[in-house]
Amino acid sequence: LEAAGVQTMAGLASHKGRIPRLADPTLDRLRTQATLQTDRPRLGPHHVLRPPAAGKGFDLLWHPDPGDLFYDIEGDPFYSEAGAEGLEYLHGVWDGQTFSAVWAHTHAAERDALVRLLEMFDTRLKAFPGAHIYHYAPYEITALRKLCTRYGIGEALLDRWLRERRFCDLYAVVRGAVTVSETSYSIKDMEALYGFRR
Repeated sequence: LEAAGVQTMAGLASHKGRIPRLADPTLDRLRTQATLQTDRPRLGPHHVLRPPAAGKGFDLLWHPDPGDLFYDIEGDPFYSEAGAEGLEYLHGVWDGQTFSAVWAHTHAAERDALVRLLEMFDTRLKAFPGAHIYHYAPYEITALRKLCTRYGIGEALLDRWLRERRFCDLYAVVRGAVTVSETSYSIKDMEALYGFRR
């Protein structure tokens, strides 16, 4: 971009024509992103839909099921206890009506929280065979794998759910479905688009 004389985001938004060694679809995607971000001060938070693509965006969503769960995990990478680093201290689960918080303040409690969480998921998925667990970004799956391995609990169960595609990453849905005026696609930045108030 710089070699082609594009030095700023506004410059990219207004740039016409091709850029050597940059594929046209990539340039179009970058130009759209730059245009939305450049227009944000004037238009406020806004978005455009991306063209539908098989296996991307909204195509990754499942049909809603009354048993669907929405899951988030919070961790502290700086926590240290007896030489072990990091602590996944909160599992949050929303079932559409009730929010459940599973807390852990020590590694022993972290293990117990994992057991409770896996039991919660297992009970729900057995009761609702068409249900899925929605999360935002890959951290939840990475953390669950780490916890299952660390404590030797639920590895086969988690592997089965992954094979059955029971988890749905809403970050991948958003990234593949829309281009937004925000500087990041983090869940906190996405709040500007749907009027969420903290």
